[in-house]
Amino acid sequence: MKIECRIEDLKKCVQSIDRITSTNITLPILETILISVTKKQCIIRATNMQLGVEIEVPVKVEAEGIVAIKSSILNSFLSNQTQSGFITLELEQDNLLISTNTSNARINVLPAEDFPTLPHITDGEYITIPREIFTVGIPSVVYSASVSEIRPEMSSVYIYQNDGNVNLVATDGFRLAEKKIPTTVNIPTLLIPHKNAIEISKILSGSNNTVEIKATKTQLVITDVVAGVYITSRIIDGVFPDYKQIIPKEHKTDVVILKNDIVNAVKTSNIFTDKFNHIILSVDLSTKTIVISSKSNEVGIFTSSIPATINGESIEMSINYRYLTDCLNVIQDESIRFSFTVKEKPMVIQPLHDLNFLYLIMPLNR
Repeated sequence: MKIECRIEDLKKCVQSIDRITSTNITLPILETILISVTKKQCIIRATNMQLGVEIEVPVKVEAEGIVAIKSSILNSFLSNQTQSGFITLELEQDNLLISTNTSNARINVLPAEDFPTLPHITDGEYITIPREIFTVGIPSVVYSASVSEIRPEMSSVYIYQNDGNVNLVATDGFRLAEKKIPTTVNIPTLLIPHKNAIEISKILSGSNNTVEIKATKTQLVITDVVAGVYITSRIIDGVFPDYKQIIPKEHKTDVVILKNDIVNAVKTSNIFTDKFNHIILSVDLSTKTIVISSKSNEVGIFTSSIPATINGESIEMSINYRYLTDCLNVIQDESIRFSFTVKEKPMVIQPLHDLNFLYLIMPLNR
């Protein structure tokens, strides 16, 4: 095998898929990427058995071949190549020789025949869907998924179609995020493991090409034909909780504030939070402010008053600082609406001008 390509093309590809490889004592081949070269193309593949990716890299082929090389080593080498230009990869017995204008390396390889193949779905037709479902929808909600896999459906991003929208939802039982993306395309209902969803979003984020999907009960295939990207992901065969019933149908208090004001106050409040990340939101109708406060026996006390437009009653609620920060990081609107019923019920957060996003936080028992 011998190929020549642009350093930036190879670097971008390897950086995208290096995150997928896993440290595996029993299957060291999963720490590698597979470089497969034919007369017409070069395909680089990575998998951790839950998620798999193939990316085509434009190259000049001088000799066909196939090689498995430890991903972290190749990625580290390429990351340190700051110059532009071309790079040559050549297989010589049990080594991959890598050459640029300024450096050379000889890296040990593993048996390519041990590398697992990626699954292919033969039944059904591909469906062309809006790319935003993965590149916008997933980042809007995935942080709310449970990190525990005891209940796999709660550790997933739920995707389904309803009333002319694709709805993406994630929850860990303490907070919930929902993002709606308008589309007329009929897509299957999916439960994508949250770790896979994060990587899928990152891999697809660098292009504006159309995306096609095909799915079974346990497997999802995503392709970007123009960019030469092929992704396979395990999906959960389960039932997502009926989350609609916990979203309040009406509110007693609505508060509109500037995003920058609340972001700055919440960041500072974290310095003074206790080990449970408690902060208190107090809506004061008499002063037309929302007060952020936190207390730590080791550090001290913090209070910040933020001007707000308030409709309804005064209310106080204790919440997890991190849950609020996660939500604020994905909202792009300059103004945000907080909606409350009573302090024992969840609060709802929405961008003032984007009703397609909703975030819900359960109150903490103090």
